[in-house]
Amino acid sequence: MKNKRGYFKLVELRGIPIFLHWSLPLGGLLISAWVGFNPYEAGSYIVAYLSLIFLHELGHLVAARWYGLKVFALYLTGVSGGCYVETPNTAGQAFLVFAA
Repeated sequence: MKNKRGYFKLVELRGIPIFLHWSLPLGGLLISAWVGFNPYEAGSYIVAYLSLIFLHELGHLVAARWYGLKVFALYLTGVSGGCYVETPNTAGQAFLVFAA
């Protein structure tokens, strides 16, 4: 899968590339600002936000692999993420992969 604009490839795990967008730290900074910005805690919010988005997308990846679907890439951004997978075979598989 071609690298999209604004993303850089972090790592490739078992043939699945993981891309980060430059805006990813902004999500953690926004949460930090909402709870009363403290420069000493901002890094923790950024790491926690990154972990939350990554674990969410990892759920889609695991569900897709469970059904034997090919996973093309994971994209993590400042507001969300994306797990690009092969089209599921049934409606039930689609529901479980996209709800994971």
